[in-house]
Amino acid sequence: MLSELETKLTKEEMELVNEFHTLIIKANCIELETQFQYSFALGMLLMKDVYALPFPEKRL
Repeated sequence: MLSELETKLTKEEMELVNEFHTLIIKANCIELETQFQYSFALGMLLMKDVYALPFPEKRL
């Protein structure tokens, strides 16, 4: 797909496409990192809550 664009766009336009593509990748990485941080924090809070349950004889 990018090779097809290279034949149709000027060098300047292709540089803009490449810059846009790079920024999209960076934004995706930031989003994935944020989702991981949120999920990890949520999992830790869940573990803390489960550990605080009043059933000590049921713990392994």
